[in-house]
Amino acid sequence: MVSLTKALAVFGLAVLAQAQIPSFFDDNAQAESICNTDESQNVVCYKDSEPAKVSKSSAVARLKISESWCTGWLFGSEGHLITNNHCINNDAAAANTRVEFASVTPGCQDSVSLGSNPGVYATTNVTLILNDVKLDFALVKLNLVDGFDLAPYGYLQASETSVNVNDTAYVMGHPYGKPRRIAMVKDGTTAGRITTTNYTERLQTDCYNVDRLGHNLDTEGGSSGSPLMSATSNLVIGLHNCGGCKASTRAYGSNYAIKITYIVNLLRENNVLPKDAVKSTGTLIPTTTPTTTAPTTTAPTTTAPTTTTPTTTTPTTTAPSTTAPSTTATPTTTTPTTTPSTTTVPSTIAPVPSKCSPIEDNTDYAGFDVASTSRANAADCCVDCDSIPGCKLFVWSPFNGGTCWLKSQVGTKVTSVGVKSAVLTSPVTTSAPPPTPPPSLCLPAKANYDFPGNDISYVPSRQFKDCCAECTSTYGCNFYVWTDYNSGTC
Repeated sequence: MVSLTKALAVFGLAVLAQAQIPSFFDDNAQAESICNTDESQNVVCYKDSEPAKVSKSSAVARLKISESWCTGWLFGSEGHLITNNHCINNDAAAANTRVEFASVTPGCQDSVSLGSNPGVYATTNVTLILNDVKLDFALVKLNLVDGFDLAPYGYLQASETSVNVNDTAYVMGHPYGKPRRIAMVKDGTTAGRITTTNYTERLQTDCYNVDRLGHNLDTEGGSSGSPLMSATSNLVIGLHNCGGCKASTRAYGSNYAIKITYIVNLLRENNVLPKDAVKSTGTLIPTTTPTTTAPTTTAPTTTAPTTTTPTTTTPTTTAPSTTAPSTTATPTTTTPTTTPSTTTVPSTIAPVPSKCSPIEDNTDYAGFDVASTSRANAADCCVDCDSIPGCKLFVWSPFNGGTCWLKSQVGTKVTSVGVKSAVLTSPVTTSAPPPTPPPSLCLPAKANYDFPGNDISYVPSRQFKDCCAECTSTYGCNFYVWTDYNSGTC
């Protein structure tokens, strides 16, 4: 079933329904997560300007699992490959995995398509070593065809260095099963970057996003399993698995990746970490698997998350379909940890230094999140907001020990105990949210009626009337559907 609100894309790509290997997810639409416009390039485009990165990309392989497409990469020097669990999640999927290296175009602007520019096949089956649902990874060993030598392709190594917001990054993979591509820049010539280092879903989805890295690099169906690389060290910092970006808008959001440190630690605990898989520079950060999972029930923006400990499991489900889960949505609202109040709480003013207005206590502005940072004190959020392109205000909550939710617009003002807010003093003011466009811009509503498919974006909204403004401000939007899903979604 195709979801009406394709908010969260999971990047395995299937071109046909599979009878032998059921989908790990139950949505068969071909979802993508382009951040505004696709700025990824055929890998050959960077052969002169970024030779080291192009060389590293040789370790990236195009995977075909039955009729599904994913990305994987050589991890360490012993013939292991890593991809997402939703690509290879059991022995049946592993036995139907074809691994293909050197699928590249000869020219920078060459046209490409699904499965075009065939490379060389290393194997048509692999052995599953260890996989985990919540960390969404699978480590496999290649059963190489006779005479195949992996040496020319090298291998990638994990970084032991902690990752910070605004660190530069890039992604290498096979989006839509196309020849190898690199996503390295965003918004023209600006280097791709880390947008958040601790993203956690308000509501649990099949992505199991807990303490994830966010990035603004373009990925599509088939990018599942791509390495998220540090642009300075050319080491792996994350395993890309899910998307939340929106196309055709500058306020596009983020895609997401599992921190490679979590995966490395689990492999070490099980004594299956491949040789040379980690570039030794110190102590891994973090040193334990995440301990906070997202809430599992629908709630307003002030619902407290449920804290549990993720467990390592070997799923019995099989290889992926292609797209977003039919029941998931990427949250765009603040997630404080306090209990909602049923009465109005007076707002007090506290001074905050630098470029932000005085802090408003017990005040949240819903929606329009562009990034998040970990800060114990609300006053520290101002510096983060000022450094993030497009950030105009912040909301701080005690979630996860203190989180700054950095926002691109002043949304609906909501009373929330323990939450603190402030705006950048220039050029933004604390005025009310932009007014809804006149009703004449949209046709009268049709109750209990849907137009299935052709979704280009989604926006959380508690009221139907607000969807008109969102549609008129979104490029390519011709009509909208509102449902009560997740407390209201356009």
